[in-house]
Amino acid sequence: MTREQRKDMLELIGIFSIVASLVFVALEIRQNTNAAHSAVIQSLTDQSIVMSALVVEEPSLREALRAARAGTETADQRTQVNVFYGLGLRVTQNRFMQVELGVANMDTILGTGADSRMYLSDDFQQWWESNKGRFMSEEFLDFMENVMMAEQPVNERP
Repeated sequence: MTREQRKDMLELIGIFSIVASLVFVALEIRQNTNAAHSAVIQSLTDQSIVMSALVVEEPSLREALRAARAGTETADQRTQVNVFYGLGLRVTQNRFMQVELGVANMDTILGTGADSRMYLSDDFQQWWESNKGRFMSEEFLDFMENVMMAEQPVNERP
């Protein structure tokens, strides 16, 4: 083998090594991306579980929500409902931001509990009109009003 042939052979081995390294890095990135997406989905699910657990475990919250829907709540119950609605919206806003960042997609956030019926109640809609100014993003306001508070079933929402 001539010196020129050895040089060509070493260059070929070098190119092959670079390509193999790039394939390995791509596979590692894909695995890390899948792990990150999995962690986001778990976090979104945990948020829904916490919200549901509050309603299940707190009789006073259930009573306050019932009273608010009936329009018979006390001042203390109204405070409890207001805080609960605000908590629910912060969770939904977090989910919306995950979509905006590209970490999750709309199907994921709707499928992990963001499609709460709470948003369709007359009481929540009145609360929303009084409080939506606290949510600065026009995109989030649009999302809430045109997706989450839409009267159509979630699987038919845009």
